[in-house]
Amino acid sequence: MSSGADEADAGRVEKHVRTLAESPRGLRHDPSGRRRALDHIAAELRDYGWLAEEKPFVMRWAFGVTEKGESAPLWRRTRLFRRLEGINLLARLPQHAPDAPAVLLIAHFDSVEGSPGADDNASGVAAVLECARLLAALPSPPVVRLAFVDMEELGKVGSRALARDPRFRAGLKQVICLESVGTYDSTPDSQTVGGLRFVFPEAAATIKANDHRGDFVLAICRRSSRDVAERVRASSSELDILVAQEPRRDGLAGRLTAWVIRPLLNLDRSDHAPFWNQGVPAVMLTCTASFRNPRYHRPGDRPDEVDPVKVAQLATALARALK
Repeated sequence: MSSGADEADAGRVEKHVRTLAESPRGLRHDPSGRRRALDHIAAELRDYGWLAEEKPFVMRWAFGVTEKGESAPLWRRTRLFRRLEGINLLARLPQHAPDAPAVLLIAHFDSVEGSPGADDNASGVAAVLECARLLAALPSPPVVRLAFVDMEELGKVGSRALARDPRFRAGLKQVICLESVGTYDSTPDSQTVGGLRFVFPEAAATIKANDHRGDFVLAICRRSSRDVAERVRASSSELDILVAQEPRRDGLAGRLTAWVIRPLLNLDRSDHAPFWNQGVPAVMLTCTASFRNPRYHRPGDRPDEVDPVKVAQLATALARALK
């Protein structure tokens, strides 16, 4: 796919996905793959002109989940970790002050054990990298920060560490999380909705009218971040993006509500959720993971199953929305 100066390159997307998904990536199960992913992301960012640095973190007595990737119920996968040490990779453009109010783009680079994690989440990392390249080339780029976070598969550990840092959080206007954005299927009934049809009745009706085809990106937002989701949708000329606003408020009240209305827990399954919990407006862009992708968290989540053209279209829409 050829691309213009303001369009993401599907060839670059494919290269990123193949490099990252060469093997599983995780400190506990494949540290060499994790290290290779960090080095690739940092090298690409520096080539584009971003300042990238690793930010180690430690979390003690942290509740999380096993990274085995099995489909067991949540209560069976829950773990209490005495100590977790990880690395987040943060980046900014040199012309912007470190504390300048910014939009944060975030994607996790780890995978579950036994899965190369091409869709989950090499696709999200590739989209952020291409968006970063486009933004850096602008004569007057917007103030955007990047976070490639560790240990999402253990329970959003890396993003929890960032969201709990008051100095880091104070500089954020909004957060946009890219999670599993590489799987598309235009076959009827390739998209499931489940109990979320009661949470997003309008989006569910649109999906039903399209014969439940899994050929779109879902932008999950709250009232505080609806404007961000709508900007991304309006900036997409080729890729269908559905905006779905959930009913909860940011902060503790929204977090507690999910334990009463259980389907809402599906909306907290990535790195936007810790920022919601801290009151920061956030959006998740996703192809809905297990609601569409039968290879989710399995060995079959390989690069050949990712659609680099559509991932590039999403990166383009995101860059245009942020201008």
